Amino acid sequence: MLRSKRFDVDFEIFQPSTVSTHRVWNADTPPVKLQSPSLKGDLPIDPDGLIGARVRAMRELLGAVAEGKEDEQLLELANSIHRSAHLVEPMNSTAVDLSLALFNEEMAIWARAQGDGKHISEHIRIEAFREAWSFALNPPPSPEFKSQTELAQSYITENKIEQIDDPDIKALQTFDVPELGLIRTLKGIVISDADLLSMLARTPNIKIKYFKQFDQYIRSHLEAAVNAKILSNLDDAKIGRLTIEYRPENAWAIRDVRVKWRHGPYRGEVPYSASLSPREPAMLVPAPDGRHLLISPDGSLKYVNDAFKNGKIHKEAILDALGIKVFLDKNEKKEKSGTTTSVHDISLRAVYVRNTPHRLFTIRKIMQGKIAHHILSLIETWKEREYEPDAGERLLNFVVPFYEIINRAQLDSEYKIKASDIAIDVISLGFTLASIGGSTLSLKGVMAGISAARTAKAATASARASNFLRAVFSDFKTSSFLKKTGKELTDFVMPIFTAGGLMRTASRLPKLVLSRKVGFELAQMDSAIVRIATGKDRSINLVKRLFTKASTSSFTVDDAATLVSRNPASLFIDEKRGFAYHGVVFRGDMRAPDVIFSQGFKLRSRVEDLTEVNGFRGGFGGGKNALDMDGKGISTSPYMKIDGAGADVYGRDRGGYTYVIDATNLEGYDLYRNDHFAKAHNGYKQRKMLHALDKARKEAMFAFPRSLEINYGTDIPVKNILGAFDKSGNYVPNLSLANKLVDHIQPTHRLRAIADRLRTAGDWDGAFGDIAPMAAASALGRQIVIHGHPAHASPLVILPRGLESGPPIHVIYRPGHYQALVNGRAYEVPGDGDCFFRAVLMGVQDIRHASDVAPQAVRHLREQTAQEVLRYPADYEPFLIIS
Repeated sequence: MLRSKRFDVDFEIFQPSTVSTHRVWNADTPPVKLQSPSLKGDLPIDPDGLIGARVRAMRELLGAVAEGKEDEQLLELANSIHRSAHLVEPMNSTAVDLSLALFNEEMAIWARAQGDGKHISEHIRIEAFREAWSFALNPPPSPEFKSQTELAQSYITENKIEQIDDPDIKALQTFDVPELGLIRTLKGIVISDADLLSMLARTPNIKIKYFKQFDQYIRSHLEAAVNAKILSNLDDAKIGRLTIEYRPENAWAIRDVRVKWRHGPYRGEVPYSASLSPREPAMLVPAPDGRHLLISPDGSLKYVNDAFKNGKIHKEAILDALGIKVFLDKNEKKEKSGTTTSVHDISLRAVYVRNTPHRLFTIRKIMQGKIAHHILSLIETWKEREYEPDAGERLLNFVVPFYEIINRAQLDSEYKIKASDIAIDVISLGFTLASIGGSTLSLKGVMAGISAARTAKAATASARASNFLRAVFSDFKTSSFLKKTGKELTDFVMPIFTAGGLMRTASRLPKLVLSRKVGFELAQMDSAIVRIATGKDRSINLVKRLFTKASTSSFTVDDAATLVSRNPASLFIDEKRGFAYHGVVFRGDMRAPDVIFSQGFKLRSRVEDLTEVNGFRGGFGGGKNALDMDGKGISTSPYMKIDGAGADVYGRDRGGYTYVIDATNLEGYDLYRNDHFAKAHNGYKQRKMLHALDKARKEAMFAFPRSLEINYGTDIPVKNILGAFDKSGNYVPNLSLANKLVDHIQPTHRLRAIADRLRTAGDWDGAFGDIAPMAAASALGRQIVIHGHPAHASPLVILPRGLESGPPIHVIYRPGHYQALVNGRAYEVPGDGDCFFRAVLMGVQDIRHASDVAPQAVRHLREQTAQEVLRYPADYEPFLIIS
């Protein structure tokens, strides 16, 4: 319960003997933040946000071991630890304990950056941290909104409109219309299809439909919207999340700002700020660090320096914090009539408010009430103003966290559109941004994240959030860790725990023990990287052994999964072919092995055009079985079973067989990615957006991180079929291949596509960014020494195959870029995608200026590197299969 007393005397503060306006606690010595390890900077993350705290916790635990490691590697390691805890059996407490202990360390770092202090209990700290992660990974579902244009199109389609005769759009007769492209008639006036759609979108009925879908969603998720707005406001004001958990003893309600006037003998005053009212005042509250916070009527807040002077509210400081500018003229001037002109002053009416002895109200509670009231008032204002676009824009700008950056990110720099024509399907993205610190992200990165969030509608909320974060990081980062390991960033997960359980885990697994365990996991990860970088990895021998084993009955389901690799993925080839796959796949079929081993898999109908089988026309999928006359091509999957999909669905699960196919020398097409790519590319081209091809390619990759269905437009011959598994998991080898010696590996599993891209000038994206240094070293017969490599404290030396033809070539690695190092001096190289090749050539030719490297020399070295990959695929395959 609140008790208040109003005072009309300007700036006099009511101060009972029990109330003090001095600092709340520790007034003389504000709390000192403990220093935590800083980020390396290769990811666009706020060091004080959730993900920043995760990386910094890893650095603090690992100490000197983490020096030189990329933020991305440490983030991947932490995510893997948390993910493993979700996948283990309940009785296996080791993985769970490790995850929770790490989570506790993350929370400690996050809390220190978020205003943690003596006023916060451990329980509140834990709940606030869990809430922040929950908003990031489990935001409210994205609304399936339609823009006004889409609603208008639905109206036209549903009503089969040819001639317009609707009372709602009679006013449209007054619109000017073009003379070209005329296909409709409106009251005798011929208009174009586009103009019809545009005009209909502005009619009252469409506006009301647009408003109602938004109004219903916000009211249903008001609490989530309010809490997300709080996080957004804190991010804007650079105020820690835990600061607002403080329960102040007292507060001052700033109810009114008035301008005083005087004209001769007459005096008076008038309200000056429409945003303040007795019903919705601004609140001045003490903060836990001794300063004061001003909470505006709309719930925004900021620190006020010197809020009091001589025991009175410092009005200039309050007005400045409220953004109220008043120009005063205190000089009396005589007019010709003999009267004096107005003399202005300003008054501020404040109400002293005292909390109950139990301090029931936190700063956060005050913000929640104000934000909720403001949201509902904006909705009502939009309705009262007959859904005018400006009122809708104000509502969206306030309700959706980071709406302005999201809105700008959706649009090409030359593409203008009003808020009333945006389908509001990015609200949940705003929640994720609010939790990780959206101010650190670039517009380009957010645009990539929007595509990922929109196109992963079938995924869980946490998977959508993870897709968004991967997309943002991928846009920003060009470093090599995840490419080197052949995987994408592990999904973010939210550990399930209670406050008591978290604290008990921390006691069971003290920090020293936790550091050793995390250090061991990092060493395991590093060893895989080093084996590949130095050419000592033996994964290729494993692949050879598994191909040989596939000709025997001892081959297992696990062997087959290892042969495919944990993260099989297609690569983008070009605009015509889309995403293609080369590698081992599976196919479910009801026919017995003796039939398939004698016939292979044959097309049921002739393929006339590539778009019939590559997914550009949609219509999933290929022919599922021998009697499927609708499918074009032969459908397979790199997975036996995953998330309810995979080859087993059409084979073993139905009592049939799942066949193992070595399709490394065949080109298969990723149907889901290609379908999405084709639609996105066409849409971008129609809107004349810049870089349409690249945007569509990235969007398709983020929409479908896994290559679930691979379709072949040619027969799959018997020689490519390794064997089959029955429903019990027993393996039947293709005996006709029993004497086949697997002494080499063809250029497979994306190597051909990588070679094509190695040849392409200016192209430096994908797994070949890590293959190129090894291939270049062998192609030139020279050592390449990389200084500043993120996985090594000392320079990384890459040895060529065979005898060396000259002295080592030195280059310097910076995140996403290479520089030349010639005779011990560093030389800058343009970041045009050819920087590595140009830096190497500067070392080979002893050149000091990058501009002196001939373009044909760069092309020649790229071609040499591509040929090296194709000639010795066994040396490079491990880059693509390690997991």
